[in-house]
Amino acid sequence: MRKTLLLIVLLASAITANAQKAKYDLNGDGKVNVADVTDLVNYILTPCYKSCPDGKHPHWIDLGLPSGTLWRCCNEGASSPEAFGGYYEFGDVATAPSVDQIKELRNCTTRVWTTRNGVKGLKLTGSNGGSIFLPAAGLRVEEEVSQAGTVGYYWTSIQATGDDAYEWLFYMEDGFSTDHFTILWYEHSVRSVH
Repeated sequence: MRKTLLLIVLLASAITANAQKAKYDLNGDGKVNVADVTDLVNYILTPCYKSCPDGKHPHWIDLGLPSGTLWRCCNEGASSPEAFGGYYEFGDVATAPSVDQIKELRNCTTRVWTTRNGVKGLKLTGSNGGSIFLPAAGLRVEEEVSQAGTVGYYWTSIQATGDDAYEWLFYMEDGFSTDHFTILWYEHSVRSVH
C-alpha cells in the first residue's frame, strides 16, 4: 500500500513539474491538474484483458490500438457481450467514444459479421488478438425497436449541430460507417471506452 501511495505521489509530482507539456493534459482542458493525475492513476490501475476472462461483466478489453483506448466487453446496461443492453438518447452515457476513437477502431481491427449465442453482430479483433463483439441491436424510436439483427447503431460522444449528433453504425457484410449523424432523440446502444 505504501509503495502504491508513493508511486501516486511521485507520478503527481512528475506531471506537475512538467505541466507545460500538453501530453499530460489527459482530460483536454488546457492545463494539467488533479483530474489529469486521477485519470492517469485510474488508467494504470484498471485491469484489462484481451477477451472476457469470466462471466462477471463488464470488463475492459485491450485491442492493441495505437491510442491505448480500452473498450468495454459489452454494451451499457448489458449483462453479456451479446446482450443488446439499454437504448439511450444522445448524452445519456458519458463514456461514449469520440469519432476519432471509432475511426481508430475501424482502421486498426479486422471485422467479421458473425453470430454469438444466437445474436448477430460484428466481431472486431485487434493486432494483439484482443476482441470485442458488438451486437446488431438496431435502434429505438418512440419505444419501438427496429432493425435489430441487421444493423448496430451506437452513439459517439460528439454532438454535430443543433438537434443532430454523430452516430456510428455497422450492418451486415462488414458495412461500417463513422461519419453519419442523426437526430438526438433516437435511442441507440452505447459501448463505453476508457
